[in-house]
Amino acid sequence: MIAVFCIIATFLSVLFAIMYRNKYPGYSILAVAIIPAVSFYLLGKYQYTEVFIGFAIFYCVFGYILTIKRISMPH
Repeated sequence: MIAVFCIIATFLSVLFAIMYRNKYPGYSILAVAIIPAVSFYLLGKYQYTEVFIGFAIFYCVFGYILTIKRISMPH
């Protein structure tokens, strides 16, 4: 149950950050930084190791894709 809650919370925070990145840039950064950090902490604390590793890999790949997309976009 904790793993499902953490995954949903992180997904919603990423969705919020994407939808409102222009209107609320400060809150978008906080949503993407703090909520996943708390989720990762809870997953590690309650020893959901497989979910933690898979989730961390997904989040890193997602961040990498967003970063590359932002860099490669014409300004």
